[in-house]
Amino acid sequence: MALFNYVCDIANNAEWQSDVVLAEWIERTESHVGSVYREVRMINDEEQKGVVTVSEYVSPYRYTVRGDGGVSFTLLFESLSEEWTRLRMQVNMPAGEGLPLSQLYCNNLNTLKYILEEVHC
Repeated sequence: MALFNYVCDIANNAEWQSDVVLAEWIERTESHVGSVYREVRMINDEEQKGVVTVSEYVSPYRYTVRGDGGVSFTLLFESLSEEWTRLRMQVNMPAGEGLPLSQLYCNNLNTLKYILEEVHC
């Protein structure tokens, strides 16, 4: 549950997503689904602003967000024990966006793994 809460709290996005500069709520719903936040990313030294919508929130198992550029990702959390959780990410993106974004998301997951190991170990 702690991993789910950390990853789904947009205040932490800049800590584990290397390109995120800012994430702030525009509108929040009680169920989380339909909540919208603004995100600013630095990609190739260029500031890119976008709007992200939470399209699925099933605590502590599944979290899906969709950006206004057509990219969506789903985080799947599987409890392995009291202390360990497996996190898987499914990414859907428009044609032609694949390799650079895939590498970025892999790097972000490695950063998240490092942060969690430093805190937990």
